[in-house]
Amino acid sequence: MLLKVYPVSLVTIRLAKPGLLNGVKTRFYAWDNGNPPKGLNGLHPLAEVISPRIDFTWFEKPHEKITSEKFIAEFKGFIKIDVPGVYRFYVVSDNGVIFSVGDKTLIDTWSSQESRIHSSPEIRLNKGFKRIILLYYNRARHSEVRLGWVKPGGRVEVIPDDRYYFSIGEHVFITGLPDGYVVRMLPLKDVSSEKTCVSLMNICMVEVPWKEQPLEAYVSIYNREGKVFARFSEPLVFFGGDEYIVEYLGGNQH
Repeated sequence: MLLKVYPVSLVTIRLAKPGLLNGVKTRFYAWDNGNPPKGLNGLHPLAEVISPRIDFTWFEKPHEKITSEKFIAEFKGFIKIDVPGVYRFYVVSDNGVIFSVGDKTLIDTWSSQESRIHSSPEIRLNKGFKRIILLYYNRARHSEVRLGWVKPGGRVEVIPDDRYYFSIGEHVFITGLPDGYVVRMLPLKDVSSEKTCVSLMNICMVEVPWKEQPLEAYVSIYNREGKVFARFSEPLVFFGGDEYIVEYLGGNQH
């Protein structure tokens, strides 16, 4: 991205280190008595790993820190949609499961039951990365959970590894700016208000909560006097953990 800025400089901004990686973040919880709490209320994770996909059959405990009974697995991340259209998701599981895409809960069967297929209603998805959360609980020793979809055109499959992603944090870092310069991000959608940060030690850090990711926003940069230093005409897409760098192609950055 190349931009003429004020007064004579040329500036680029590029992604130096992505915060988006392959896989899905997996956390394990346990509960003591009665039914498992819905929504992880009052529970704390006992273990966390990165899974390549959601496709598991456990005959013993799923993790060394978890017993084979009375555990909850939380899968949290993004799926990448390359082909826009109407999708239907399904989860194969024994015992309960809740599955959401974005802010929509598509499957909610939080009860003890034998292994079966839970199907979602149809949902239209555009290209891009979509937030997902899948909660699964198991009461007895054997456990099974896998996530699949029916793609536009009717193909049915377990969602493959290369569709899963997770972000490593909830902050975006912009480097290469003089101290005191201000970065403003104006989101394209109403999911978030305008975000600002002030560069300190050549680093500008912006909080981007997971529920607002991916954040698509226009970026403007202001100097210490509050004047526009750079304004980019194309929006950028931000994930937690992204590190962007501002580079100068001639002129004086101050």
